[in-house]
Amino acid sequence: FYGAHIVCIQSVQSIGFDARCSEESPEWFSHDEEPTANHLVYLFRKLSKANYAVAFVPTTKLTGAASLCLGSAVFWKRPRWRLERCLQLEEGAVCVQLASKVGGPRLLACSSKAMASYAIDMGMSPTESDLLQPLLTLSQDLSYEAVALGAQVLWCGDFGVGSKALASALPILDVAKEGKYTEPNPEPSEYCRWGNACASILRDGRGGWTSASRFSAGRVVDHMLTLGLGHALAVLGRRPGSPNAVQLLQSGYPSDHILLFAAFGNPGDLKRSS
Repeated sequence: FYGAHIVCIQSVQSIGFDARCSEESPEWFSHDEEPTANHLVYLFRKLSKANYAVAFVPTTKLTGAASLCLGSAVFWKRPRWRLERCLQLEEGAVCVQLASKVGGPRLLACSSKAMASYAIDMGMSPTESDLLQPLLTLSQDLSYEAVALGAQVLWCGDFGVGSKALASALPILDVAKEGKYTEPNPEPSEYCRWGNACASILRDGRGGWTSASRFSAGRVVDHMLTLGLGHALAVLGRRPGSPNAVQLLQSGYPSDHILLFAAFGNPGDLKRSS
């Protein structure tokens, strides 16, 4: 993933309960003898060697550890993007407004995991409405910002629901039925429907899963939504077979949720490259 322009991560452990940004408060990431429990700092130090910056927003405190929290983070490649601002949106979401350094449009990159999704991890049973409501609010906020800025949007997260439930609450483009993809950089009037990068290529009917976590094992709960980014040329996501968190971690995954990856561009780019 060191070649990716944007990396979104959820359930990142940090110390304190404050939003953090490497570009606004670099000193916080460079203290000597940093506690090993501050996973955010050590992850940034590793990725910063590949010239990534990071923004982080906390969501929930860890039970029994007053100083530790979990939250969401967005990393971006400094040679490709310049930070313009960090947006304060829905709880559990970090969003950065990035300016392209190669002449492209602005990008809003968002990583989110709402409290309702964390509740699943703790063995609780939030309703579908509990899971969808923060997603609906965040989608509206991101759509508003996208139209105002003429920006593209990349929104990744552990949403706690599958593609069908997501489409029931959010305006999701159904490529299979409509036979077309959103063109890159649409007019403001066309910023109305989200693209679901993985679902557009990896259909739910083909099976697979994104989570091996105890209370969501075997389900597709992680998604990559877009506005104005056009066609997903290729995606990596979902695994066949039965989910097994121990085997997943032993195989090198740093989490009990699998990695999602997508490459975006115009359909013609794929033909030219082949």
